[in-house]
Formats: sequence, structure tokens, C-alpha cells
Amino acid sequence: EEVMAAQAQMVDQLQEHLELQDTRANGKKPAGCISQQAVPDVLRSFFPTKTEQRLQELVELLSSHQEDGMVAYKPLFLEDEDFNQSDFIEAVRDQYTEERVEYLTMLEGAMYEHADEERQIHQTGASKALMQVDPKISKATLKAYLGRMFKNIKSVSATQDVGMCMSRLRRGVVKLSEGKTVK
Repeated sequence: EEVMAAQAQMVDQLQEHLELQDTRANGKKPAGCISQQAVPDVLRSFFPTKTEQRLQELVELLSSHQEDGMVAYKPLFLEDEDFNQSDFIEAVRDQYTEERVEYLTMLEGAMYEHADEERQIHQTGASKALMQVDPKISKATLKAYLGRMFKNIKSVSATQDVGMCMSRLRRGVVKLSEGKTVK
């Protein structure tokens, strides 16, 4: 549920970002559209950690909704009678899920690199693994992730099974930082 809520919040923030860019480009009142030419920069500023391939997919999907060089973005966020949104928003959601899985997979590999032969890891090793996968992770996010992984363990020197750490981490929101805490 927490992951779905974070995903919905990200979509809401994307809509707000597009509206802000629209307002900046069109004066004080948003027109409900942005220029097709501005689309790549607008998306890149919202999704700074996306790969070029994923960003290009979103640019193409958003640009497919253009008319006369302008992209009407507001209809893309509306739901149909089956509660589906546009192909653009569905791609944003799909990429969110893919990126989450990729992050957790990379992190799990790094955790095993820092674990002992019995697949046990200290908080220090888990911290190193998190920083290895996400060099821009904030101290607050690092502390929150470690708190979830080592729940109810007071001693810094105590170890935890890597599988248990990853299981606990998967239950909530996690993904790559953008120089700020990411949900």
C-alpha cells in the first residue's frame, strides 16, 4: 500500500510539475499544454535519474499527444470508466515499478558482497552497500532504510540475515536518490 501511495503521489507531483512549467511558459494562468520542444527538458528536470532510453520512451509517448507543436497534458491524467489513465501515465507507473525492482536487485547484490559466509550482515556493511548502490543517498534515508532492515536490533555490532533485511526493505518505499530523498 505504501508503494502504491508513493507511486500515486509521484504521478500527482508530475502533474504539478507540468502545470508549473506551463504557468512559467504561458504567463500566470496555465494553458493546459506545453510546447513539444520543451517536453524533453521538462521530463528530464522531473526525472533526473532516468536512463536516456526510459526518458526517450516517455518523451515519445507524451509527444504523441501533441497538436500544432503543443502537448495537452491535462487529459493524460484523467481516468476512463475502467479507471485507466493514458499510455503515458501507465508507462510512468511501469517504469517506477521497474526502477524499484532494479534498485532492490542491485542492493541485494551489494548486501551479499558485504555479508559474511553465513549471509549475515552488520549495519556497517548494509550502510556501505546502500551507499555503493546509491552514492547520493541522504543521511535521513540511509537511517530509515537501516532502521527497517535491522528492526528491533539495538546493537550496531549485531548481524542480520541479508534475506531478512531485503524482505523488510521491500515492504516499503525504496528507490534511487536524486540528490534528495526519493519515494
